[in-house]
Amino acid sequence: MLGLWFSTRRGLAINLALNGASFAGVVVIPALVLLIGKIGFEPALLVVTGAMLALILPMLFFWVDGPAVAHAGGSSTEAAGTVTATWTRASALRSWRFWSIGLPFALALTAQAGFLVHEIAILEPSLGRGQAGVAVAITTAMAIVGRLTLGMVIDRFDQRIVTAASLAPQVVALAVMITARGSLPLFVAVAAFGFSVGNLITFPALIVQREFEPASFGMLAALVSSVWQIGASTGPLLLGAIHDVAGSYNAPLYVCGALDLAAAIVILMRPRNAQRRTIT
Repeated sequence: MLGLWFSTRRGLAINLALNGASFAGVVVIPALVLLIGKIGFEPALLVVTGAMLALILPMLFFWVDGPAVAHAGGSSTEAAGTVTATWTRASALRSWRFWSIGLPFALALTAQAGFLVHEIAILEPSLGRGQAGVAVAITTAMAIVGRLTLGMVIDRFDQRIVTAASLAPQVVALAVMITARGSLPLFVAVAAFGFSVGNLITFPALIVQREFEPASFGMLAALVSSVWQIGASTGPLLLGAIHDVAGSYNAPLYVCGALDLAAAIVILMRPRNAQRRTIT
């Protein structure tokens, strides 16, 4: 939807919008932990689901819409509609240009989603349930900070290089979680991990925008999103299965670190024929 409205500052627009998810992590997750403790797991989920429906459905029906006309310097979508797209889903899926974006983000978000879902279970033995909830809030709060900080300038930089650089703190943070037990180093580790959490969701569409022609943006951005969402949806299952086999969360954290390192390497393997368009 944001692609209908923004082009030159799309990175900033996406980062600002996705801060809603991070803010929910700061507020909803700790509140849900407390609510589960007071009324139980299933009733708490029913309360949260009811609140979601009460907020989201009116917004979908009354507030979400596309621009009536293309704004100057804003949306490239309508202008692109007059140009024949040169990419199809089939040609994209056969191309390394596509997979050099889809694969690394699938790997990185497998690790990231897996860690975030299991974060309380990972940290509870060292911090206790209450402080583990605080750690989740720190993670998502730093995601907001990371989005706002990088969102202001991300459209000016090589987003492949920034993606690789964003994965490095996650690897270090995971290593700290394996070895540390005190609250201070663990809080610092989750803060470092969280700084790049939101940006990793933003980067795929921005790289597609930079390296492919505007006429194919909508289809390719959606296709890349489908690929990394497959990884993100399997991450929690993968980490849970590894935990059950290994008997602890050390092995899953090692796997997350390996996935992040692999993602950083692959994202830097830019295809030779990938065009780096200047967004003006």
